[in-house]
Amino acid sequence: MTRRQQRGRKVSMATQSKVKPCPFCGSTEIQFVVTQGTKWGQVECACTARGAEVRTGYDTSDNAPWHEDAIEEWNARSPVEVELDIESIIKYVDLVNEEAERNMARTGVVSGAHWNAMRSVLKKITSEAAK
Repeated sequence: MTRRQQRGRKVSMATQSKVKPCPFCGSTEIQFVVTQGTKWGQVECACTARGAEVRTGYDTSDNAPWHEDAIEEWNARSPVEVELDIESIIKYVDLVNEEAERNMARTGVVSGAHWNAMRSVLKKITSEAAK
């Protein structure tokens, strides 16, 4: 804990039920923390992910009005949705390896071949997706 941050207490189950799951760990176990003395506050997840800061009005009580604002900011974030298509990943890795082998054969240089191949394949994929 830094000098500028004070840890909060765990919140009630009723409050936790209002909280969307953390996009990083999926937990709804949160606490409220204040920073810069007690000027700003925010939701902090058990994994230490944090929501946007809100003004506290210097109120550090257990039922401070800013807690609702902090939960609202936490819940307002953009949803993180990632679809992992294993076939696409395998295809991408294969393309990178093929491109790296071509680079190594052409230049005789091993160092950086995969990095250059990844950039090349990503350019091809993004240009195809843009069509």
